[in-house]
Amino acid sequence: MKEPRQLAIWTLVGFVMSVGMSLGGMAHVSSLYFFDPFQTGENQRFDLAMLILFCAGLLPTFLYWQLFGKNAVPWLEPRWHLSTNRDVDRGLVVGSLMFGIGWAMGGFCPGPSVAGMITGNPNFVAFSYGMYAFFVVRHLLNPAEGDRHWGLSLALGLCPAVFYVVGPTLFPLQDAHRTVSWPVHLSIGGGLGIALASILMLQFNGRVLGLCGLWRNILDVDQSTISRLPHVLFFSAFLLGGVVTYLVAPESFAYPPHSERHLFWIFLGGVITGLGTTWANGCTSGHGISGMARLSPRSLVAVPMFMGGVFVFHPIFNVLLGG
Repeated sequence: MKEPRQLAIWTLVGFVMSVGMSLGGMAHVSSLYFFDPFQTGENQRFDLAMLILFCAGLLPTFLYWQLFGKNAVPWLEPRWHLSTNRDVDRGLVVGSLMFGIGWAMGGFCPGPSVAGMITGNPNFVAFSYGMYAFFVVRHLLNPAEGDRHWGLSLALGLCPAVFYVVGPTLFPLQDAHRTVSWPVHLSIGGGLGIALASILMLQFNGRVLGLCGLWRNILDVDQSTISRLPHVLFFSAFLLGGVVTYLVAPESFAYPPHSERHLFWIFLGGVITGLGTTWANGCTSGHGISGMARLSPRSLVAVPMFMGGVFVFHPIFNVLLGG
């Protein structure tokens, strides 16, 4: 059981990370425009918001780790809980590429889909259920010895359905097509929020802030509810961050109510994203921010692989499956 200060950090980090991702535009449809650099004419929608957000998140985290973190110790833990694996293996390469393909197919990376789930938008809900389905089935196929604890996992599985019903009333979406480019100042502010969340998790709890790893752990039916309490607090605060962002800047979640792409493909994108991040053992937060900041060899390979995967497959899926 974690001490209260550690649980408070898990809660604070979940809230700050959600606000950073959402306010920075990662749950807005324009976040995908970064992957459309070759569109021309009326279809030209290229937007640097994603790159600005990523740089604003990475640079402070990199400076923190290189100038202070790697020579210090966590404040609330006796040691760092960081992976020592430096092998660039097939699982990392293929998993990172699969993550990029899932992102391109579904339209989201993991964190923003969960934050945007509060709106009840079918796209957010379908993608979230895709990740949920993969992680739960994965735990079923790889059982550990001992009792199984289904209550929390089943309760969390109801969240997207509940928001699908009440979200459109509580948090109605704006027209996604009114805003094409995401404001630069929000991208910078969102990136700084992501950096702050990553630094807090490292410095206080000595852990990398990897969202997909957290989603896997919170749905692990082989762990008791008490052992998953830090992740429950993180998840709850993450949803609250989405609510607060909506109240401050509701345009952050502007996404077509029903895109041209069938919900089945968005769901499948969530499944592939879960598979890819499991094989690669990380996603945009774990590899992209904390891993790159620490100059992890695995992250230096993973990030170009999954970003390249989105660049290659996003325009292909737009043609084959609809934009």
